[in-house]
Amino acid sequence: MAQTPVKQDQAAERALIGAALLRGEVRDLCAVQAEDFFSPRNGEIWRAMGRLRAQTTAIDPLTIHDELGDRAEACGGFSYISDCLREVPTADNADHYARLVTDAALDRRIRERLSSLLASESEGRDLLGEALARLSSIEVLDADSAVPIGTATREAILDLYAGLQRIEAGEPASWGLPTGFPVLDAALGGIQPGVVTILAGRPSMGKSSLARSIADSVAAAGHGVHVFSLEDSRRAYALRVLADHSRVDLHRLRGLDLRQGEMDPITAAGNDLMQRTGWFLDDISSISSAEVALRVRRHKSVNKTRMVVVDYVQLMRERDARAGDKKTATELALAGLCDLARRENMAVLLLSQLSRECERRDNKRPLLSDLRETGELEQAADAVLFLYRDEVYDPSSRDKGIAECLVAKNKHGKTGILRLQWDGPTASLRPLVERMVA
Repeated sequence: MAQTPVKQDQAAERALIGAALLRGEVRDLCAVQAEDFFSPRNGEIWRAMGRLRAQTTAIDPLTIHDELGDRAEACGGFSYISDCLREVPTADNADHYARLVTDAALDRRIRERLSSLLASESEGRDLLGEALARLSSIEVLDADSAVPIGTATREAILDLYAGLQRIEAGEPASWGLPTGFPVLDAALGGIQPGVVTILAGRPSMGKSSLARSIADSVAAAGHGVHVFSLEDSRRAYALRVLADHSRVDLHRLRGLDLRQGEMDPITAAGNDLMQRTGWFLDDISSISSAEVALRVRRHKSVNKTRMVVVDYVQLMRERDARAGDKKTATELALAGLCDLARRENMAVLLLSQLSRECERRDNKRPLLSDLRETGELEQAADAVLFLYRDEVYDPSSRDKGIAECLVAKNKHGKTGILRLQWDGPTASLRPLVERMVA
């Protein structure tokens, strides 16, 4: 097989250096690193220009030559730097030159990562997973990510006006996506885009039920939501949603033990759910954060995805994790999902199991310290929610049929306890008309 030539554009590299010589701020505004240059001497010159800018020293062929010192002649000397300046009549096309340089660098990095992978002994799904992980680790800098504070505040004011107009029109308004639980929306401002929200608890507390209700609410509001169900199959997930919507007992629904007339609400629920065209479900038993990102981006253009749900993080696998090290795998998965949320400005709802530590206490309600044992989840999340039902431990509890949603961390609002209605027969949660308890 013929070897593909390495992509490079040294003419664009020289033109970019020349543009920066004509207009010094080009060096600061272009999202180009010295490592992006194919020519080592061009990279050295670019790095020297950066040091001069940091020292507030004027950039010209002489100052660059002096800054390079002993490396100046290896980089072409004064004449080469002057030639770069003469090749460019204006700095107006600097963005175009920068894009040519970074695109060529990205092409080289991708080919380098894939060629080393193809030379390895990986096969099949392992090969695909490792390719996704390696490619997702390549960072692409954006030149326009920094804005003046005035621009940021102006955008915030416009968002405020838009929110107030929605309130005047009688519509619910918040910064985030609707959860379907007004008291939770009031506490969180909805599920926030661009960050990871953690929903954690011990088994059988109702985490998946709450996540389904939130996904349902987001989809009903017309937003795209992509759910990764790593524990429940597609059929099991669909039956739970049907039980919630139809109010038909989940156990009898699973066992085909239906009573007369119950197919009518089930059919009606199915017809209603057919309208949730933006609610996507991936029932995969094991997946990495890179594969999650790939699948989300694949459907984003059609689905207009605003929220991603992963149920749950301990079932994810990460190629680079050390064998048997669950903490490392969790941390890698979290880092990948945080990156997805930030880059795509999506809300990520990440479910997590808790250790048995909380069950050893007299008061078994979860604490943030319980979450720390499952990795760096608490530090990375903007909001941490715990779900707790006292009746799981004490069947005679006076709070039978009540689920507590503990807002344990909330960067943008209050913390406290929300009481939700737990409907055992349908394994679903419903709002209660109560305020949050601090």
